[in-house]
Amino acid sequence: MRPSAVVNELHVKASEYVPLFCLPLPNKHNPVIVLPLGNSVVSLCIQLKSLDYGLEVVGVIDETLIKLLFDFYEFLRDELGVNYGIRVHVDSSYVHEGFLYVLITNNIIKSLSGILGINEVESLTIIDGRLGLNECISGLRTFELANGPYIWRYRSEVIKMDNDVRLYISKIQSTYKLSLSAIVYDEGLLNTLTHLAGLLTIKVFDILKKNDISSLRAYIKLYNALLMGLIDDDSQLNTHRFLPNNDIFTYIVDLNRVLGVHGRFKA
Repeated sequence: MRPSAVVNELHVKASEYVPLFCLPLPNKHNPVIVLPLGNSVVSLCIQLKSLDYGLEVVGVIDETLIKLLFDFYEFLRDELGVNYGIRVHVDSSYVHEGFLYVLITNNIIKSLSGILGINEVESLTIIDGRLGLNECISGLRTFELANGPYIWRYRSEVIKMDNDVRLYISKIQSTYKLSLSAIVYDEGLLNTLTHLAGLLTIKVFDILKKNDISSLRAYIKLYNALLMGLIDDDSQLNTHRFLPNNDIFTYIVDLNRVLGVHGRFKA
């Protein structure tokens, strides 16, 4: 790509966040718990350039994420009339593709407008929906404004957690393909499942607020079982693994995949 003058440059360094206990059912709105990871910091640089530069993404190899970033850029250019080229350089490792997408696109908007407030976050959430993203990803949008763990639900007020609970991932056991086509499309069952998943997420949030980590295992087991219905190949899935002390095994929904992780919650 040929050289182009830099109009603006923004360096970003942020703790990585992940969406937990999220069940992305079609056309349903469930709460999402968003926690920072205790052992992951993501750094990147965003440069605004002349329009003919287009979009360049460096340091990202995930094809799904790269395509999504180009879709986002095309939306800004074609639908919103943004007349800048953009260069994104990610110079650190990361766990969650969805968080990296949110971190990059949040800061593209910050570079363009000079601010990232609640109005910008709401607009970005609408763009997420236009691009077909599930609400587990949209729930991450508020991480910078919340500056700590919180629970999010579409068009509801964000509730912050009083204590600084973090998830420390010790191992990514496996990844699975997320497939909403695997869901049984029965409206009555989906309504019941939505209600159950919502109650489960709220209960887990209350437990984390009280730092009662030892009480989590039964709820995690139930969540893992519910999530099995959203994964194509469940031959290797485990709803529960017996791990020492307060270690847990659970699933984290990503862009088009599910991560099976070992870890521990710590305040």
